[in-house]
Amino acid sequence: MLPERENGKIWNHIIRQPEIVCRRRFKNGIAATFFIAALSFGMAFCSFAAANSVSEPADTGKSAAELNGYTEERWRQLNDNTLEYGELQDLVHTFNPTVSEAWKSFDSSVSDMSTMIENLQGRKREISDLEKSAKDSGDYSSYANYAMQNIILKKTVSALSDARDLLARPVTQTNRPLRQAEAQVTFGAKNLMIAYQSMEDQRQILSGLVSMDQTLYDNANSHLSAGTGTETDVLSAKANLLSDQVKLSQLTSAQEKIKKQLILMCGWKEDADPVIGEVPASDLSRMENMNPQKDITAAIGNNYTLISFRSADHTKSTASYGARTLSENEMEQNLLNNLTADYNGILSDKTGLEASEAGMAAAQITKNAADKQYELGLITTAQYRGLITSFTGAQSALKTADRTLFQAMETYDAAVAGICSTE
Repeated sequence: MLPERENGKIWNHIIRQPEIVCRRRFKNGIAATFFIAALSFGMAFCSFAAANSVSEPADTGKSAAELNGYTEERWRQLNDNTLEYGELQDLVHTFNPTVSEAWKSFDSSVSDMSTMIENLQGRKREISDLEKSAKDSGDYSSYANYAMQNIILKKTVSALSDARDLLARPVTQTNRPLRQAEAQVTFGAKNLMIAYQSMEDQRQILSGLVSMDQTLYDNANSHLSAGTGTETDVLSAKANLLSDQVKLSQLTSAQEKIKKQLILMCGWKEDADPVIGEVPASDLSRMENMNPQKDITAAIGNNYTLISFRSADHTKSTASYGARTLSENEMEQNLLNNLTADYNGILSDKTGLEASEAGMAAAQITKNAADKQYELGLITTAQYRGLITSFTGAQSALKTADRTLFQAMETYDAAVAGICSTE
């Protein structure tokens, strides 16, 4: 079971599975050693440690934050009722049901292997003492038996230690699929949060339009009552109000669906209602460190598809090796092309942002003038609404341009980190 997030709280459920212990008597100490090692090695990959449970004596007394590898402050942030963009990777890693369970099982396997190694090392020390005693007492038959067991134990501990160290590395053939899945889910969550925030931008703009429509509708009714307006003006204002209300309702509904998908990916329950924080604005200084020709080295080394290709079994022949090298070179060239395309997209989006900023500056001047003119009665309600609509369009374009550029930068960084097509 995994921690369940509800109203910003973590409820920890610990499942204790029954252990099956097989005890057998072996006359031959060597056979017993092999049996223990083989059984422990096999069982290590089937174990499961629930979140926040004590998996070894060293964990006793640790807080939930320590057990999960976070500072107390960070743990409080992850467990509050606000979803921040900078928390997405940790939230996916720790609370996404699929990703979290996979990692807990994997981490538990590494921990269990360490415990097994320690037990075998203890057994080796016992055998070494018995070996020394047998030699000192002149019992050379027992001495030879213990010496052979000692060698076997030494080799077993060495082999298992190497395996454990490989498993514990940041990226290995064993845990690579887990890291790839986590990275892809995190990238997906980032895209969902950007989409949600873009909808929030539009929702706020539409909300402003609805408020303005309501004011204009009220004004039209007042003018009609005073004899300075017409029924047509009232009907037109009402039509605008109803139209924008429908748009706002549709957008809000779509936004809620995106939010539900996002919070589920981050470990909240479907009926939870966390606050969604702001997505950072585009930081143009990030572009200073982006260079496809230089970043391609890291992108190749990190790319999950290429890692899988290199690790796969290939026929050992000159022709096969040549074909493999050609294919790998093609994949790397495709990766460079895609990375370059991502970078060119950033340059294009930067130009788009600059154009939107200029458009917004001009729209602000026009709006300021329109506010004065409408207040003085120099323009009609329809003219004023048209000018305000143009202003909100410029607002929307600027927000969209900024989100688009930010997402393009995130896509580029993700490509360098390993998430990019090689086709």
